Formats: sequence, structure tokens, C-alpha cells
Amino acid sequence: MIYKDHILVVDDDLTLLEQAEQILSENYIVSLANSGEQAIKYLKSGQEADLILLDILMPNMDGYQTLKAIQKLEGWMPPVIFLTSVCGIDSEIKGLDIGAADYITKPFSPQVLLARLKARLNTRDRLDYDKLRALPFPLTESEYKVAKLLARSYSNEEIAEDMHYALDTVKKLVSRVLEKLDIKNRKEIKLYLR
Repeated sequence: MIYKDHILVVDDDLTLLEQAEQILSENYIVSLANSGEQAIKYLKSGQEADLILLDILMPNMDGYQTLKAIQKLEGWMPPVIFLTSVCGIDSEIKGLDIGAADYITKPFSPQVLLARLKARLNTRDRLDYDKLRALPFPLTESEYKVAKLLARSYSNEEIAEDMHYALDTVKKLVSRVLEKLDIKNRKEIKLYLR
């Protein structure tokens, strides 16, 4: 299994969504949403993202409103980076003040975008993909998601809620993850963090 971070790109400009997908898809799993409402629906459905790129100027629900709605969702909150044509110190300060992790203005350099994503993703407790690839028995997709949540200190109940699985199923998945990682308890998952 190839382990990649998952990026959700939210923008009402379909050309920008296509461009972002083209730039990001080599290094990341990419999901697209063409409105704030669609992004919220996506996240509420149990889909996850390791990072969200969010435009500000969108009809009905702008980026600021979308970020505030994301913050109200239960569970782990991925970092949000505004990727927008809105320039100016006031807009940037407002975005950072309400909780954005970064602020990138359009037009943007693909190399700079990739570098900033990598820097932002590397500042969190993250699983070490190279160690996971070297396992004699690789993690399945579900096991990998469970391992990511264990790394974020989720309880079994929180994992069940986040993944929309029965608690018994989660307990079995956690046991398999610990067995495949050859660790005795969930706290030892830190051995697989980078």
C-alpha cells in the first residue's frame, strides 16, 4: 500500500480545482469540493483530510464562514490553508486570526505551494511512511486510518465515531494494528512517528 497524505481543495473555480489536482496528485490523495457547503458535507460524511486548501471568495458560504463551520465539526481538525486571490494584510490577518494555518495568494508558484504543504504537514505528529512500508505485513487502508487516529491519541470510541464503525470492529482493527506494528500498547505508536 502507498501511504499518502489526503488534501481537500475547496474552490468554486473549476479551472483552479483541476490545476490543484494536477499539481498535488503525484504526492497526495486529492479530493475536490466546489463550495464551502460541499466541503462541510464531505467532512460530515466521515471522509477525512490531512490538510485543507480553502478559497475565500465563494458564493453563499465564503472561506471564512467555511473555516468557522469546519471548526465546529467534532473530531480532529486538519490544518486549513487559505489559497485565495484576496490580497492585503487585513485579509491575511483575519484568516490567521480565525484559525488558518497559512495564507497563500493566487497566482501561486506550484513549487512554493508544494513546499508550504510539505512544511505544514511535517509539523504534526505523523506516521513514518517509510517504516510502515517496511512492515512484513502492510496495513490495510482501514488499519492505516486507525493508526493515524491512534497517533492523534483517539480513544476507541472516538475512532468508531470518526470512521462510522461499530466499537467491536474498531477494537479488532486496533488489535491488528498493534500486532502488525509489533507494539504492546497504543502509546508505543510514537515509535512509528516521524
